[in-house]
Amino acid sequence: MDVRFHLAGLRRWLALVRRYGRPQRLLYFYGGIGDQLLCSAVARETQRRCPCNIWLFTQAPELFADNVDIRAALPFDLGLIPWARLSGSRPIRMFYQDHVDGEDRYAPLDEPCIAALCRRAGVTGTISLRPYLPAVPFTSPPRRTRPRIAIHSSCLSARYPMANKQWPVKSLQAVATALAPYADLVQLGSPQDPDLPGVIDRRGAPLLDAARELAGCDLFVGLVGFLMHLARAVECPAVIVYGGREPPEITGYACNTNLANRPPCAPCWQFSRCDHARLCLAAITPDSVITAVHRMLAAPPSRPLPADCIELIAR
Repeated sequence: MDVRFHLAGLRRWLALVRRYGRPQRLLYFYGGIGDQLLCSAVARETQRRCPCNIWLFTQAPELFADNVDIRAALPFDLGLIPWARLSGSRPIRMFYQDHVDGEDRYAPLDEPCIAALCRRAGVTGTISLRPYLPAVPFTSPPRRTRPRIAIHSSCLSARYPMANKQWPVKSLQAVATALAPYADLVQLGSPQDPDLPGVIDRRGAPLLDAARELAGCDLFVGLVGFLMHLARAVECPAVIVYGGREPPEITGYACNTNLANRPPCAPCWQFSRCDHARLCLAAITPDSVITAVHRMLAAPPSRPLPADCIELIAR
């Protein structure tokens, strides 16, 4: 059985090489789709330094259509990795920080997550902290009489749900209720996310349709996760509820309004365990989110959004 399995992997590998050419680098990330989207930054920075054939294993190949930095975006097939090594390719497992054994948390991360990914790929020098989605090219949103705002109610349907990222749904509903009289609201996310009454329901939309919706919106209001990264990839500014689990300067974008709290226990990097009743999230009120939305709509950032850059030095 093992021999047949390995031979089947070899046949798949050879067929892909005939189609796409042998990759110099094969990137793969066991995380969620948002994590894989951030690999587009690694591919871009790699190509800027040393053009090469890059493949990516991903749960969402459609997000990498028309991406000239990635020659092939393929469904996960870990049986190909030994053949990649034997053929002289370089498989690179992407991750930010280590899980602390026996604990409900990650080890602290001391640099932006995109920087951590670039470091694992051997990239140094000046890097731009943003993902890319060429399949949805940038266009200025149409002029409207009312702003259009995308909103996200829950991160608990993610592949790796973390309760310490979840702002109460009733608080998001209060925000939606307050914004509805003067803005068109559209809800994005998983079909399992709690619905927000009075909001256009586009939960479960295909990923590229969600990206196009975000690209046409004036603002995104939501939580830390895939849609936050997707909004940044299509140049949609955002108001993001952070709480205290992780610092915005590590996982977020400076062009957004990031609502964070830093009590003594923050950042904890814990998934769902909390000994403090998630006070870092509870302290963020609907009024503070509504005020942030008003400010961003009154003085919207220029689009395309400015991207922070940092100098990545080899350690």
